[in-house]
Amino acid sequence: MSERLGDHYHEPSNSHRESKMIASKEPTSSKPDNDIDRYPPLGLFNFAASYEAAANLLANKEIKATHPHAPAAFLFYQAIELYLKAFLRLHEASMSRLRKIGHDFIQLGVRAQDKGLSLDSKTLEILQILTEGDAWARARYLEVGILAAPDMQELGRACDRLNRSVGQALASAGLPVREPSFRRRQR
Repeated sequence: MSERLGDHYHEPSNSHRESKMIASKEPTSSKPDNDIDRYPPLGLFNFAASYEAAANLLANKEIKATHPHAPAAFLFYQAIELYLKAFLRLHEASMSRLRKIGHDFIQLGVRAQDKGLSLDSKTLEILQILTEGDAWARARYLEVGILAAPDMQELGRACDRLNRSVGQALASAGLPVREPSFRRRQR
């Protein structure tokens, strides 16, 4: 006998619904929802560091798969994007503006440089490849043929440099930046 999705679903009891309704009437904050910064620079920075840590773990494993480096590359790309967005948020860029920029790594890098972030030539080269070669999307979806993609070790080093420079900027602004609990690999 085959089962269908929903065969085991049961409606929550009325008492559960009533308690949810009562709880939802209570204000959770004196600030209206629009005034809450849901994407603070330190949060984006810490999220980037988490993506970088996961990328480093995957990059150092011998994964038996047809495309073993794609997940690590994607995580490095995401970390780079979030480090740049954390720096821009520190300098008052709105999340709506950053969403419009999307995954345009060149534009993120240029805006970050305009706000004082120093980017070395290797990092700039990676940002160019990520944008012009659309490597970000290609790490998510298989595309065959000759593709330009950054070297994995260079990606890791770029993430380390961004972690240090953006972390220093956040710390200089008085934010409590701390070393993540994972052990960084030596480059």
